[in-house]
Amino acid sequence: MKISLQITSFLALTAFFLASGAYLFGSLEKDLLKQILMTSTIAWFLTAPFWINQKN
Repeated sequence: MKISLQITSFLALTAFFLASGAYLFGSLEKDLLKQILMTSTIAWFLTAPFWINQKN
């Protein structure tokens, strides 16, 4: 379970940064950027607290 939460949160964080970079270089529209950023932020905050600072 912990591994799947970690993978999901890292994928959300990666999507966040890739979308920001794509918008910076002009290959992504603002509306799609907003949707990706909101989705990845929600995914990060729903998954990360369950595995960060948890003992094995």
